[in-house]
This record gives sequence, C-alpha cells and structure tokens, in this order.
Amino acid sequence: MKLYNSFLYLEPFVFLFLQDNYALLYDSLTFKSYKIYVNDSIRPLLKKLLKIENMYTIQLNIDELQDEYITNFILFIKSNYLGDVVSDQRCKVKPILFPPFLNFDQNKSDGVKERYSNVISNLSELTINLTNSCNQRCAIKCDMIKNQTLFCHKHNIVKYLDIDLLKLFISDQQIRHIPISLIGGNILEFPRFSEIIELFKDYEKVSLFVHYKNFKQIMTEGKLNNFVFVILIDYPVIEEELLKVQTYVLQNNIDATFKFIVNNINEYTTLILYLKNNPYPNSVIVPVYDGDINFFIDNVYISENDIQEFNLTKKDIYANQTVNINDFGKLIINCDGLVYANYNNLPIGNIINNNINELILKCLGDNNTWLRTRTMKPCSDCLYQWLCPSPSNYDYVIGKSNLCQIID
Repeated sequence: MKLYNSFLYLEPFVFLFLQDNYALLYDSLTFKSYKIYVNDSIRPLLKKLLKIENMYTIQLNIDELQDEYITNFILFIKSNYLGDVVSDQRCKVKPILFPPFLNFDQNKSDGVKERYSNVISNLSELTINLTNSCNQRCAIKCDMIKNQTLFCHKHNIVKYLDIDLLKLFISDQQIRHIPISLIGGNILEFPRFSEIIELFKDYEKVSLFVHYKNFKQIMTEGKLNNFVFVILIDYPVIEEELLKVQTYVLQNNIDATFKFIVNNINEYTTLILYLKNNPYPNSVIVPVYDGDINFFIDNVYISENDIQEFNLTKKDIYANQTVNINDFGKLIINCDGLVYANYNNLPIGNIINNNINELILKCLGDNNTWLRTRTMKPCSDCLYQWLCPSPSNYDYVIGKSNLCQIID
C-alpha cells in the first residue's frame, strides 16, 4: 500500500494535556479520559498539536507514518474517535479545526471595567454576618469552622452590623435576585433583627443560618416560616433538642437544610448511624479540618479514579482554567463592616468607603480570590490540573495546595 504525507488531527471536543512522559486525552462529549505513555516518537507530535497556530492539525511525513509508535497512536485515537489521519492526496488543504483552548488572560486586569460593563451581574451570592454574639458554649472551635464552611461563630468582642450602612450598600435592585445568607453567632440576638427581616422579606431567596440549640427562639416566635433555614448541628448532638427542631420543621412545612459537621471518622460513623435511625430531610454532612489529616486523606482527598468519574463539559474545564468555582461571585459582609471575597484572605474593602460595584471589580482583577486556579505547583505539573476541582477553603486551612492522592 502506497503511503502519502498525511494530516493528523484531533477532534475539537478533545482536550490534550501533556506532562513529562504521559499525556491525557479527555473527550468532553463522552466524559472519558485516556492516559497514555509518551515516548520520543510521540512527544514532538503532541507538542506540535498543542501549538495554537497549528489549529489541532499537523502534517506527518512518510517516515513518521512508518514509525510503529506513531502508527499505534493513530490507531488509538481513531478507535476511540478522538481524531484521525487524512492523506494530503485526499485533502489538498490542511484541515482547520478549533482546538479547545481558552482565549482569556486571567492575569491581565487592565480594562476590567470595559470587559464587565454590567458588573453587578457577576455577583451570585452574598453572605451577611449580622453579629458574632452567641450565648452557647459549644465544644467546637467555631471561629476555625467559619474559614471552611458557612457556620455560626462567636467572639469575645461582640459586634453588630450597622444596618443603616448595610441598606445603603445593597441598595441596587439587582441584589434582590441573588441568594442571601444571614449568618452570625446567634443571628436572633441581633438588636434590630425585625428590621433585617423586613428588609429582606421580598427577596427571592434568603437563608437564615441558625444553630439548632438556638432554634427554639424561632419555634417561640413562629413568624419566619417564609424564609429558608440552614440548621447548624455540631458534635456531640443533643438528640432530644434536635428532634424537637425536626418535628417543628416538618409540622410547619419549613424549607430547611440540616447541616451536620464532623471532624473525624468516629464522629462521621456515629452520625451516619444516627441519621440512619433518624432520617432528616435535606441533610448534608460537611467535614471540617481540626488536625486529623488522616480523616481528610481517606474521606476528602480525591484520587485519580475520582477525577476520571467527573463528567466535565468543555464549559466546565474552561471554568476551571479561568475562575475559582468555590469563590467566584461570592462576597461576605462581616459584622464589623469589612467585606471579604473569602474569610481566609484579607478584606477587600468595607461597606463604609466602598460601593458594591467597586468591590466586585476588585475581585475580577484579583487572582487570589475569585480567580484562584490551580496554577501553583504541584498542580501545574499534573495531567489532571484542569480536570481537578478548584482550590477550596480546605487548601487554605490545611496549608496544602493539592488535596489529592495523585501527587504527594
């Protein structure tokens, strides 16, 4: 059979990642990933395919087409519908494909205002910390928990958010359409709580974060049933009190999520047994790091198999390359008026001197918050860099950029 110079191409829905002696081909239509060994014959071809100017198509000469490794690679991509080869006798002009490369420079902050004319549309969630006051004496380190997940927390120096400044800060009508979370120590101790309820009564979705030990105040007042509740539960659980809350929620048809936190495997197994015998509607279990790294390695760290089970679309991978999925679009107003994009970072401003548009623009140009992606080592040297979920609060708290079992 006569050989001709040919064009090798990859399909535009296939992502190619190359690191050292391995390459990863990810099919964003079937969600299948293929990890292959790369030798000296294949590596130059893959590097050429990754050059944007080649548009996912390169020319192979006759000598290359007779190379056993290259032939096997061609058979591999053909059999898995990842690409193909066409001779230059059949295709006189080089095929042009649009490779899945993202044309976005996340390090360039110039012209942010021009690129984001409707700035407020980037805000997807607003958390408002009303007060750090609480009379409960929980065993948990609640101030540590707030840096990992939305939860109640207290402080010795009690502060209350200035509601008048808050009203000015959120005066934009578009805020009414985004989810609002009201958190604190015990938000029911906020002196002007009735004004807060009045302020947010017509908003589309407002969630009140209330510890189950404080929920009896809701049961007594009985006037907040039209709000969404997140009922916070720490270990050990006082079962009698929690069952009263559950009964009240069910009897009054309240929209509520029961949020349980656990620190170690013993708490987790105990809680699983408890929930099996006492099923709660809309319950979630959230692990919190408190020094037990083995618990996190076994139950939170992701493995290579975990990543291969993710069904990521093109859009998902572009998002991983561009923004932090966990942080993007979120702001936190603290009870002292400071505003954060993430509690693990320094405040980005305050509700006295900054308007909400200014703070959103700052986040859009700040790579440490909304745009914090896996560009740091060792993630930058990993084949799964852009298939892996965005860095989370756990990365901050544990002090490790890759919470995985792939790279130490």
